[in-house]
Amino acid sequence: YNIDVLRPKYKYLRRTMVRTLPDLIEFPRFFSYSLEGRIIPRHKVLVENQINVKLKCMLACTDEEFDKMVKNMIRKRNKIQSSVMKANTTHPQSLITGDITTTPQT
Repeated sequence: YNIDVLRPKYKYLRRTMVRTLPDLIEFPRFFSYSLEGRIIPRHKVLVENQINVKLKCMLACTDEEFDKMVKNMIRKRNKIQSSVMKANTTHPQSLITGDITTTPQT
């Protein structure tokens, strides 16, 4: 590996992706991927969709697998958010008080 190739990848990992050294130690193959061709584009997709995954999940898959993973994570998040919204509309007072009251069972 050439230090001139490694340095920009390391800077992007630490400064832009805000990843830790243990993340890199866990997946040293990070350095084998293209910064412009794979790392940056995939990182942007994850940031835009507010998704955080391990480096291995982000990089060690095909474009099709990556797209499928992102879509699945978005779908799951939307399903959870929908459930929360339904719960809040079922108990609208909880939106004001932050508390869901239950009636005692007899």
